[in-house]
Amino acid sequence: MSGDFTMPDSGFPAEFAAFVDFIDGLELHEAVSRVASKLNPLSSPVRALYRDRYFFHEHCISITEGPTPFQLDVSNINAVRAASFIAGINRVRRRLSPVAIPRFRNVIVGCLRPDRDIRQLEHEIRSFVHFGQKGMQITLADLEGHGRFDLDCRTKDTAFEVECKTVTQDTGAAIKTDLLVNLSEEFRRTVHRTPVTFGSGIFILTFCRAPDECRDLALTLRTALGSSSLPESPDGDFDLVFIPKPEWTKLVTSATPNEVRAALRDELIDASDHHFATKIGDKIIALALRPHKPNSLSEKVISVLKEGADQCSGNHPSLVWLHLIGHAEAEFLKLAHFSMEGGGAGLNAIVAKALHPRASSTDRSHVHTIRFSAEAAEIIQKPVLDEELLIRKARSLSGPCYDVPNPLCRFKGEIDF
Repeated sequence: MSGDFTMPDSGFPAEFAAFVDFIDGLELHEAVSRVASKLNPLSSPVRALYRDRYFFHEHCISITEGPTPFQLDVSNINAVRAASFIAGINRVRRRLSPVAIPRFRNVIVGCLRPDRDIRQLEHEIRSFVHFGQKGMQITLADLEGHGRFDLDCRTKDTAFEVECKTVTQDTGAAIKTDLLVNLSEEFRRTVHRTPVTFGSGIFILTFCRAPDECRDLALTLRTALGSSSLPESPDGDFDLVFIPKPEWTKLVTSATPNEVRAALRDELIDASDHHFATKIGDKIIALALRPHKPNSLSEKVISVLKEGADQCSGNHPSLVWLHLIGHAEAEFLKLAHFSMEGGGAGLNAIVAKALHPRASSTDRSHVHTIRFSAEAAEIIQKPVLDEELLIRKARSLSGPCYDVPNPLCRFKGEIDF
C-alpha cells in the first residue's frame, strides 16, 4: 500500500532512531564530524559555495543539537528533505534480503564521506519512494545482485527497469567546487589582510592548464595578489588580471544589499560560473575562475545517459532518470520550456545524441523514456491515504520533471512512470 511510503510528522523521532540504529550512532557521528571539520574553518560566504551538498550532515547536527531536538520542523525545506531521505532509507531496508542489507549500509556510509555527494544516493531513494507510492512492487536490483540497474518495478500489467543518474555542478567542469572553495577562502583572507590599494573590481584568474596538474595554487594566488603588476603565476599555471569596477563602489553607497547582490550576480555570471565576491569597506572585490578549456557538460550528460542505458538489462522497457544536482528549479524550468518549444533542441537534442542509432553502434532501443528532474523550490502539501485509511496532509518535495520518450523504443505502449 502506498500509505507505507508516507510518514506522519509525529513519526519522525522513531524514523530517525531506526536510521541511527541501522547506520550505527558512532559511525554517523564520525561522518558528520568529518564534514564539520571541513566546513568550520571556512567563512560563511565561502561555505555557501557548497550550496546544499552537505545539507544532510548539517541537518543531522541540528536534529540532535538544535533548539527542539529530534523534532521535525515542517516549515524548513532541508528538514523535510532530510526526514524524507531518512524515511526512504528505512523503507528500502525493510524490502532488502539479509544479504543485501549490509551492502546497502556500506553504500550509505560511503556516501557520507566528505569527498562524496550524498545527494546522488538521495535521488535513488526518492525514485524508490516515488514508485512505491504508486503501489508498485520494487526490487533493488543492483543491491540484490539481480542486475546493474537500480530498480525493478512491477505491477500486474507492467514491468520496467529504472536506472538513476545524477549530474552536479562539477560534472564535466575542469574547475571543481572544492577548488573554487579553497581559492575563494585564500582570496578572501588575502584581500582582507592586505591594505587595499585598488578600487572595486574583479580579479580574473584564467588557468593555462588543467587545475589537477597545478601545485600549491592557493599559495601561488596569494603571491600573485601581492604583486603590483599581477604577473602570470611563477610556474605558468594561470594568468591573473584585474578589471576595475568603480560603479560597484557607487552601488554599495547608494543601493540596498539585495540590489547590490542582484547587480553583482549578473556581472559575475558573465565573467565566470565560478566566482566569489567580498566587501571591504565601500569596495567590492571579486574573484572569477576561468578554465583552460570550455566546460563539457552537454557531452558529459550524453555520456551519463548512455552509461545509464547500458546498465539496464535490455529485457524490459527502461526509464533512465537523470537528476540535475545543484541546479535551481527556476533554471531547470527555463531549460525544460526551451526544450518544449520544438525543433528538437535542448534536452531533446541531448537524448537524441544518447539514444539514436546513428549516434552509436550500441543498441539502446530498450530505453522507453529519459526523465530529467531538478530540486524543488518549496515544500508541497497534499492529501494522502495513510495506513489507517484516513486522509491527512503530507509534506514532501516534488521537484519539476521533464520526460523525453524514445520514439525508437522497441517496447511499444504507454507506461505510467
